[in-house]
Amino acid sequence: MAEMKTSWSKENDVDDYVKDKLKNLGLIKGKDFFEKDGSDYLKDALKGYSKTDKKSGVGVPDFVLEKYTYTDHHESYPCPVFIESKFSLTKLEALNGDVLKTDEKSIKNYAINGALHYARGAIASGKYRQAFAIGIAGDNKENVKIKVILVQGSASEAYLFAPLHSLDFLKNQETFEKFYHTCTLTEERKHQILIRTSLDLQEHAKKLNKLMHNHNIIAGTRVIYVSGMLLSMQNIGTERGLIPSDLKGSSLNNQRDGILIYNRIEELLKTKITESNKLNLVRHAFQEICKDPDRDKSKSLDPLVSKAIEKDASLNKQIFTYIYNNIYSKMEGFNFSSM
Repeated sequence: MAEMKTSWSKENDVDDYVKDKLKNLGLIKGKDFFEKDGSDYLKDALKGYSKTDKKSGVGVPDFVLEKYTYTDHHESYPCPVFIESKFSLTKLEALNGDVLKTDEKSIKNYAINGALHYARGAIASGKYRQAFAIGIAGDNKENVKIKVILVQGSASEAYLFAPLHSLDFLKNQETFEKFYHTCTLTEERKHQILIRTSLDLQEHAKKLNKLMHNHNIIAGTRVIYVSGMLLSMQNIGTERGLIPSDLKGSSLNNQRDGILIYNRIEELLKTKITESNKLNLVRHAFQEICKDPDRDKSKSLDPLVSKAIEKDASLNKQIFTYIYNNIYSKMEGFNFSSM
């Protein structure tokens, strides 16, 4: 008599399937892969990438592997692997044509879309250059689909569907790197993505201008605001730049959001400008961001940022968050080092 197929009834069944597959490859839970966990370094990279309605929390992938690296121009770089699992074959992916959707509903409800969300977040943090995202969905052991993508930037389309539908490449470093080198974006594809990203950034720039107009930041100072906040987001050596969750809305004068942003700008400028007169001139221009304490008082959220921040926040944090989520992450996270 043929063995009966055991149908799954919940997502935990798919999680168990994934764990078994990883263990069968010789990987050890808590050492080689983690479930709903990861290193402090990875958790820091996923700040602001929760899949909850308010994305200010830390993202928590179903599974993550941090043990693998890839080599580029004789340099070795960490390459995390994010795995999201969903019950039902219909929950593998949500597409718009041949492009994965990145809206909240798709990220929450579809395996590969959620994995892509985490990979993009990790790259946008500046801690990683590339990552693999894997979506796994099924109804039972005999009906499982696996989709693998190599994510090469935080821009919405900076990824490539990989020519593999299993987890076998995760067996060891050798199999991982061999597979990695089969998955690279072509120059034509990179060019197409860059054009689409540029158009997307133009649209966000219009909305950002509207956000600042709504809050009476005059046109002449908006460029200072945008350029200064972008500078504050940059890494200084091994120390990461500011992210939205660093801005706490403190009422203490030396801890105001505007002061924190300005101080980080100043620290970066000191590493770039050695001439004191020039440094003082540039530094004075950016004081516009912190000179008005009223902009650091808690205010109702503008509709343009209401889904990105959990509660009322300072005007400076609202503008910072919009720039970080919609402009900086797409510029900084897009890796075209080989172009």
